[in-house]
Amino acid sequence: MSTRREDRPLDGPLDADELASLEGAARRSLGAATDGLTPQDRYDDIRAAALRSRRGRPGWVWPLASAAAAALVAVTAWGLSRPDAPPPVVGGPTSRPTTASATAPSATTAFPAYFVEQVAGTSYGLVREFVPSTSTARLGTADGAAAAARLSMTATPAHATGTVVSAWTPGTTLTVTLQGGEADVLLSRAGRTGLTADQQRLAVQQLVWAVTAGLQRTLPVGVVVATGGNVFESVPAGVFERPAPDQAYRDVAPIWVDSPTQGASYPSGAPVTVTGRSCTVEAAVSWVLQQGATTVRSGHTTASSGCPVQGGWSVALGPLPAGAYTVHVRELSAEDGGVRGDQQVTFTVR
Repeated sequence: MSTRREDRPLDGPLDADELASLEGAARRSLGAATDGLTPQDRYDDIRAAALRSRRGRPGWVWPLASAAAAALVAVTAWGLSRPDAPPPVVGGPTSRPTTASATAPSATTAFPAYFVEQVAGTSYGLVREFVPSTSTARLGTADGAAAAARLSMTATPAHATGTVVSAWTPGTTLTVTLQGGEADVLLSRAGRTGLTADQQRLAVQQLVWAVTAGLQRTLPVGVVVATGGNVFESVPAGVFERPAPDQAYRDVAPIWVDSPTQGASYPSGAPVTVTGRSCTVEAAVSWVLQQGATTVRSGHTTASSGCPVQGGWSVALGPLPAGAYTVHVRELSAEDGGVRGDQQVTFTVR
């Protein structure tokens, strides 16, 4: 006696018509599920939900769960590729270990870190770089905010050409907690002594920018020292904020370079594009591409806005011959042509 479709065991084989129907239903479900989503870093949650759904379900349901996870991860990747978002997570090989003892390489996450850097003369500003870390903290959480702040305090900036202020004593630790619409930073000790008043102010703002970037939202940031007292000689503990967009010039250096990252490698024939943000007079950005001491190319571009508001900019270098390159991006003074806020990135074309 033939088996009716409605009586077929759920884990039995499907014929071509059923497969086509299932594929169509899956595509429609995925389209409905992802329509209007706000991209977030939700991979771990998706994976956990998929694993939960696998238990006690027929075998044919698992491919749908995998497909849904893949679709949402693709949406996440789109979100992370936006200009203001950090570079995506870079993981190891996805192949399955061949032995029980084999382990995959640790994944790294690029956290936004902020450094107090000399712009010109006695002028300083914050420079942002995305610093890779093996921290398991996730962006958008208090732990992610703490990781970004720690890297800002301890990492060595790769793009700097000017003096970088070391404002924190080695061994200083911090925690970040969220409560009442505020992010609270608890430092184990106060900052270094002997800094100028502006350097002290910027060192506190360094934490504010890092914490809010790590949280991926703007909140007031309370900064206190566990032992009590001031954060710096002239800066008492208190609540601080990132400036409004039209006041960003008070904190930021003229030039930020987002890509390429330091030490990036491009295959031969691949186009190279330099991107970043700037706060410069009339949105003017100058750049120089060098191989060793030889200037290969130079030019100017215009950011999407000029100071007092930060704007985005992009320079398309196109495909380059194999070799090691350094690109300098800077603001040139309108008065005397002097260099302000020079940032450099070294990369390789294979």
